[in-house]
Amino acid sequence: MRLFNFLILIVTFQLAFTLEARVKYNKININYESSNYEAGAKYCYSRIGNKNLIASFFIPVPIDYHHQERGVSQLFVWLNKPFDPLKKTLVFIDGGPGNTSHDMRFQVDDWNVIFFDQRGNSCSRPENESLFLDNKFYSSKNTANDIEMIRRFFNVNKISIYAVSYGTVPAQIYAHLYPKHLQSVVLEGTIFQGGELLISPKFKLSLLNSFFQSLDKKTQQRIVELSGHSNSFVEWFAAVGNFMMYLDDSFNKFEQFLNLMLWDNEGAFALISTFKYNLDFIEPDFGASEVVLGMLGCKELGMNLAGLSPLAYFEKNPSKNSQVWKLKQSRFNYQQQKYCKKLGFNSDSFEEVYSAIKYPSHIPTFYIQGEYDGATVLDQALKHFFYVSYNQKQLLIAKKGGHQPFLSTFTNEAYSSSKFKVKMLILKKFLNAEMISENNVSDLNKNSDLQYYLY
Repeated sequence: MRLFNFLILIVTFQLAFTLEARVKYNKININYESSNYEAGAKYCYSRIGNKNLIASFFIPVPIDYHHQERGVSQLFVWLNKPFDPLKKTLVFIDGGPGNTSHDMRFQVDDWNVIFFDQRGNSCSRPENESLFLDNKFYSSKNTANDIEMIRRFFNVNKISIYAVSYGTVPAQIYAHLYPKHLQSVVLEGTIFQGGELLISPKFKLSLLNSFFQSLDKKTQQRIVELSGHSNSFVEWFAAVGNFMMYLDDSFNKFEQFLNLMLWDNEGAFALISTFKYNLDFIEPDFGASEVVLGMLGCKELGMNLAGLSPLAYFEKNPSKNSQVWKLKQSRFNYQQQKYCKKLGFNSDSFEEVYSAIKYPSHIPTFYIQGEYDGATVLDQALKHFFYVSYNQKQLLIAKKGGHQPFLSTFTNEAYSSSKFKVKMLILKKFLNAEMISENNVSDLNKNSDLQYYLY
């Protein structure tokens, strides 16, 4: 058990950094206004504590851009260094939806790097819970307009944007709406559209099936056996796979993980249970927001569409020998049950599933994409590259890369490391709307765990 406990520690550590694990929770009743709802500057600074932000601001933004008579809400914005009007300015857009950057020390030399809590999240919670739980308060277009308010606040003519995961959605909308004020866009882990391509992508299922078939028969048999055990759940293999595909070199790590955990019944069942979905709606106290995730996911990303699920279960392949097992996509949309119904969305009700093709741009756009990214699959970046960007553009793909192969380096590696330096050089070129060369890619490959190529 000692080896297995060590494995649990390592995997938990990796996933915490990769997924920005949410560790502090307060239950809120989402059906009516509760007395323990907090917002505003007092709430914010009581959570930030002694982090000593160098420069932080509350910027008023319209509650409703179409009906500005409804008043304003406060958007929390900060920098880790004092703002310098002589430097170029970068706005970083978090993913999720519902993630924040309060623990991020990401910097780009000679640039102002602006972070912000997207509306409804952490320090950008509105003043009352009624507005916090009003789905009209939330939209990716509102976030894009909020970014424009940030630009105006700092009085800069042009910004560049670095967006990751869900953050690529408001980034693209901003590029479409405000091209005159944008120098370049860098998208890492790109969303081209919501719905099936985001929640139940065939590409991810195919990768998981190929990985399963590559395992020896004894291991396959054990995986299927655990899937049918009363102490397990049928989708466990796909659930663990979904987490692993956030990591670089995911399937090698997945195989090592399986080799160490499969043959210890007590440890296997204990670990499998931690990956099972639950339907409890618990809002974190700070640093992330399930409400923001649910509002945007149900309105725009397809979480409220019946039959869509990120999970899959094993069934015998009917077209082959009965001993051949294959993953089949689940049709149980637990996200609809967990988020959408509890936030007041009717079944199959949503404004419109997001599609980037409705927001074309002529801004220089640069893509960084993991080949095995399970959160925003490679096909999303390819479609975005071909059908959305109509100017200077490059797509840099990390072979066997996970969800954020560059950002993970910027947040976890030492500034002095060669890996950090070569990736930062490429990011700076992208932010300055400069194409990189094959020599840049060659240098990157010499100093990286993964191999990269330009599409």
